[in-house]
Amino acid sequence: MSVYIAVEFDEKTMKKLALKQLIVKQNSSKGDFVQPETFHVTVLFCQGGNTGYSRNDYIKAIDEMGNRFKPKSFEVQLQNFNQFKNDDNGSVVWVGLKNTFPLYQIKKQLEETMQSLQVKIEKSQHSGYTPHITMGYNVVMNEDFEMNFEDDEPITIKSICLWDSFKSRNGDKEAYIYNKVHELNFD
Repeated sequence: MSVYIAVEFDEKTMKKLALKQLIVKQNSSKGDFVQPETFHVTVLFCQGGNTGYSRNDYIKAIDEMGNRFKPKSFEVQLQNFNQFKNDDNGSVVWVGLKNTFPLYQIKKQLEETMQSLQVKIEKSQHSGYTPHITMGYNVVMNEDFEMNFEDDEPITIKSICLWDSFKSRNGDKEAYIYNKVHELNFD
């Protein structure tokens, strides 16, 4: 099981992201694509699985962060397709964002709050935080695909949510199940 804190998008933005994903699908030879209804920006990975921490620990930390720092709604814009290169199986393809400073602030505020409450967070396997929206995994893009685009229409971020996800098997098919556990609305 994975447990994470993320920002979500309104329906209009989800439709826009689904169109961006369609562009990726049309310009790739393979990939495992994210279900559009699960598009999000992860702010912080929590300790998942059997670590001894309950959802209530994370709910308490999120609410405490809200009380301490009183986060306000903010706007971001979509910008460029990008890739985290993997091996020969393809890459993680994602959409970048601009004007993301508030996401870094929220991440830092969550980390400080969790540390003060002695709630563990997952150590990142990556060297830094890159706010992004994953389109797909193991994607092999066509070589002539144009990665650059800019969308100046603002996207308002109004809350953060605690999510958990796990793999479920139905016959010979696997799927991820996502559960929204808790939401903190911004002022």
